[in-house]
Amino acid sequence: MIRSTGLISVTAAFVFTLVSTVTAGDLQATEQSPDLDDDQRFTRLTAPVDGQLGPTERGRIQVERFKTLWSDHDYGAGLDDAPDAAILLRLRAASTAAFYEPADWVLERYRAALDDASGRGIAAREHVSDLFDAYLAASRHDQARALIGSYPDLVLPEVPEVVSPGPAPSGNVRILWRVADDPPRLEGFHVKLDAPRLLIVSSPNCGFCRMAARVLPADEMLGPLMREHATWLVAKSLNDTYPRMLRLNREYPESPHYFVDDPADWPMAEFKSTPRFHFVHKGEIVETLAGWRGGSEALWAIARGFESIGLLDAESLPEEVFAYADERTAAHRCPTRDRAMELIVEATPIMNREDLDAHLEKIRAGGDSPLLALSVEARKRLVASARFGNYGALGFRIDDVRAQLEPPQIHAIASLFGLQHTYSGMLFPTGLLSAEDKNLKAMLECTGKYEQTDDSA
Repeated sequence: MIRSTGLISVTAAFVFTLVSTVTAGDLQATEQSPDLDDDQRFTRLTAPVDGQLGPTERGRIQVERFKTLWSDHDYGAGLDDAPDAAILLRLRAASTAAFYEPADWVLERYRAALDDASGRGIAAREHVSDLFDAYLAASRHDQARALIGSYPDLVLPEVPEVVSPGPAPSGNVRILWRVADDPPRLEGFHVKLDAPRLLIVSSPNCGFCRMAARVLPADEMLGPLMREHATWLVAKSLNDTYPRMLRLNREYPESPHYFVDDPADWPMAEFKSTPRFHFVHKGEIVETLAGWRGGSEALWAIARGFESIGLLDAESLPEEVFAYADERTAAHRCPTRDRAMELIVEATPIMNREDLDAHLEKIRAGGDSPLLALSVEARKRLVASARFGNYGALGFRIDDVRAQLEPPQIHAIASLFGLQHTYSGMLFPTGLLSAEDKNLKAMLECTGKYEQTDDSA
């Protein structure tokens, strides 16, 4: 039995999964502390590791933690005696590990916990759809089809047929997969890396990637180079699946994206940081650009990248060739946003880590707080995950508040950090905002009476 929660995908909660640092000693203590409950183990699971590690290495450590913190027994016979709350946490733990590495043993644990939760009537549709995505990410198409058969009442996407690329030609080649439909399929083909090329590590869920995919082909100077010499690459994951790739390519037909066959077989070491622009010559990376900020600066950087692999003489370009990009950015900038940010800063209780520490001290002294609506461990995870910038909080992990709280409680926590305008409509109904906050939201987004028309732009 599957219940519908109306929640977004469980994996979306990982966007703000940043919690207090855990060392190897902490993990060793966990192994020696079998009395830890599932909530405490989940806190240990999601804590990042010391050091400046890349996403792939951090993910590997997360998966190792999952293996250590929960045993196969916990996902086997141990499911029978576990309370409902523990089952849901084990589902979240398995989903966390599958997000980083959909290994077979991880997926087996996920499926066992899902079937148990379904039998109890506590599984959500998102649990099934996330496991389905994990099967696709791991190229376990038969298991994905079996999942559809086990949960026929859910509407899951059709599993694509895999069309082999055939024998590889000679030379420095890699396999790419083209998404297609009617019928759904993944068509493999070989691409040679001997010639100069721009390889772009991208993702359907990356907003900056989408901006670049729209802007670059449209540029008069760079567009022809992008169409002939650029390849947009995506590594399969729970967030980057066949249906999402299909939608992305329909939206940006001039920047077709392809799945890579084996991320470890490409010149770049990382596929989880996007966008990354790798200019390659004779199979070797000559230059790499990280991120996309837009405007003339970004376009010039791409032009110089093409120059580094011999495809463009950037020095010969007119100085103002990309100036139009700055003019468009200025024209579309929301003029009321800065004032809205100033007003939000003035009214927000927690603007930085020091404010948060002071708020926690008040709680310890017996004071009231919306944070007390969360369990002790969930509160730890949220507090440690809060990120701050020049204008206050950038965000916090959202999976716990969605799992444990009602919309008014979520609104109250978001308001502590000045995030109620950002999270309204996603974590709670916009109707919960006060009249003042609704006005500030409109100012932030240039909507309603603040909408920019052609005459006012």
